[in-house]
Amino acid sequence: MKKDYIALLYSFIEKKYTKALMKEYTALGFSGGTITEGNGAATSFLWRMMGFEGPERTVLLNLIDENMLLSFLKNKNNFDKNIHFQSALVPLNKGKVALTLQKEKIMEENLCVVQVICNKGFALEVMEKARSLGAPGGTILDGRGTAREEDEVFFGNKLVKEKELVLIIAEKTIADKVVKGIEELLSSKEDGSGIVFTLPVSYFSKTAK
Repeated sequence: MKKDYIALLYSFIEKKYTKALMKEYTALGFSGGTITEGNGAATSFLWRMMGFEGPERTVLLNLIDENMLLSFLKNKNNFDKNIHFQSALVPLNKGKVALTLQKEKIMEENLCVVQVICNKGFALEVMEKARSLGAPGGTILDGRGTAREEDEVFFGNKLVKEKELVLIIAEKTIADKVVKGIEELLSSKEDGSGIVFTLPVSYFSKTAK
């Protein structure tokens, strides 16, 4: 039977806690997920250039249905005492997600996730630009394009295979400034330096250590 997925759950976590979080999600009825690895963005561009990386991070992506969402919200506080992470919920079915979150009185309407896909080695500059415009921080992931060499064109721009993905959670007013600033930064570079887009966030939770 086809699942009625209503949201995509992003979980940002230190690498050492990944297996523990996956175990908790499995116990909640989550049916698998996708793991990507990278680093938290260090607080200083100069420090990053000197080799001081942010902590190793994992971003766990899970498609969830209504029952999974309810289970997550009900049980999250039971395991986030020992597993420190951030979670952001991107709605696929806005109506069902909003109804569930409004019942729990935790509906967010002023957040979004800024996503930048850029050529490898460019993420540091992107993150520094975002910070200068008020972004609180972010996560940088490694990746690669999948197209054939002759097909690697996106909206008329040529793309290279080695990529970095920058993920930033921010309030919409800040996100708008960040997107505009990154667009200007990208436009000043050679064609294919990157693309930037945003997704709405209906729920965000940060565990305090």
